[in-house]
Amino acid sequence: PRATPPTRCASRCRNAALPLRLVWFNVLAVVAATLTRHPPYVIPCDINSTPTPPSPVIHMAAELRPDLPVLVVGHTVNPQETVAALTLGAKELVSADDARHLRHLEMVVIREYLNHLNLRNLRLTRERLEEFEDRHRQLIKGTADAVAQVPEGILYTVNKASVLLMGREQIEPRAGPPLLDLVALEHRSRAKDRSRERREGKPHGH
Repeated sequence: PRATPPTRCASRCRNAALPLRLVWFNVLAVVAATLTRHPPYVIPCDINSTPTPPSPVIHMAAELRPDLPVLVVGHTVNPQETVAALTLGAKELVSADDARHLRHLEMVVIREYLNHLNLRNLRLTRERLEEFEDRHRQLIKGTADAVAQVPEGILYTVNKASVLLMGREQIEPRAGPPLLDLVALEHRSRAKDRSRERREGKPHGH
């Protein structure tokens, strides 16, 4: 008997040595549990599946794993059905009916797999960056030393010790004055030179 689309998709990806596993579900509750605990890299949906039709699977993935690509697997690929699949939120309409369509499926799976990895790595990097910035803010806030961030010569972030050192009651975060405004007029030329030296990486006094 002729192999089913899920079987042909899995076989093609396995023969292409793709570093992923295709999993097909028959119950929507199992899809939700898998997306929550151990999400795959790509979700294929059989357009003719009765227990797990593409529409609810796509909506579920968008809610639980927004960066997870969903592919709709149909018998044919044409503009009308492709537009319908993309309108639902799928990344692509693919088919497993013949060698030409299987090659297209393979390339789409590779593309979406790599895109998903990039998005996942970007999300993890952003989370680590936010965690680092939060620790940095707490460190600056808690130290008794005067600490200030001065990008492009503008006071961006200052702690309480810096505010007291500058003789101010407070400085609004991210809207502070130029640092030179706080330097006495007779010392501004030297302060500008020192700032330029720091930007150029020169030792002080050279």
